[in-house]
Amino acid sequence: MLIESGDPTTWRKLEELVAQILDECGMEVESPKIVETVRGSVEIDVFASDDATTPDSVYLCECKHWDSNVPKAIVHAFRTVVSDSGATTGLVVSKLGFQPGAIEAARHTNIRLLSWSEFQDLFAERWFLNHIAPLARRELDPFIEYTEPINSRIFQKADQLLAEDRERFKELRNDHFVLPFLLTSMIYPALMYTNSPRLHPLPLREHLESYGSPELEGLSSDILDEVALRPFFAAVFSYTQEVVAEFDKVFGERA
Repeated sequence: MLIESGDPTTWRKLEELVAQILDECGMEVESPKIVETVRGSVEIDVFASDDATTPDSVYLCECKHWDSNVPKAIVHAFRTVVSDSGATTGLVVSKLGFQPGAIEAARHTNIRLLSWSEFQDLFAERWFLNHIAPLARRELDPFIEYTEPINSRIFQKADQLLAEDRERFKELRNDHFVLPFLLTSMIYPALMYTNSPRLHPLPLREHLESYGSPELEGLSSDILDEVALRPFFAAVFSYTQEVVAEFDKVFGERA
């Protein structure tokens, strides 16, 4: 699963995105950081301390925005740094890939060799649970309240509207039925099965088509066809804010 859309264009951007994702996963991150080892000081591209594990975990990350595959000499040197620093895991994130010797050098070690997409996939679920799901619950709460199947508070206020406004309220709910259902299933725990939100695969178009939903006509390709989580939710937030504004207009206020 992708978090970001597209590939980082520079070495610095790659480091920034790796650091940002780990930070949003709930880790303490520094980039770059001077790490002390038994052989001396070494600068690491991204350092992350994770207190969500017992005992705490430490990640050292090297970001290689190269136009060539990473050779085994880099892996050998990094493996020594990781070992001498006492870090739990070393991650090498490469723009292009790794030479066969590098892959062999990392085998049976605590070094993970990752492409940019593999790095995202490795942390996507934790990033979603720690960062996007809580944010989405705050951002989408008004939208879900207006559109959920049963909400006695909203319905009681709707009953007090003028007939024309009540009809508009019903139209808006009918026009926005499937999307909140899917979003709710993503960002709220299904308590019978798990105590965590669920990370649905993208793009969303495939899910809506399976419902035969007319909502496809009202949604932009930014929502329907996006395959990366961050831009998908950014588009969703923008869209639902517009829909909520329509509901607010019906009620004359936030219901």
